[in-house]
Amino acid sequence: MSEFPPDFKPSMDDKTISMHLISSSDTDLTYERPDGTVYVLEIRKGKDDYYYTPEQQLRMKWDN
Repeated sequence: MSEFPPDFKPSMDDKTISMHLISSSDTDLTYERPDGTVYVLEIRKGKDDYYYTPEQQLRMKWDN
């Protein structure tokens, strides 16, 4: 079950950090909020859009 309310929509302040196009009708969009938290929008043909917080083992930012 999703921790997000049924009427949840991404904020204009949230950045899309990755997009995985599985097929022309199936997509996963990963968003990052200004506070650094991350969530995923899962779009599947014939199903309701589903938001969830991904499980991450380790997230590192590298300085270039």
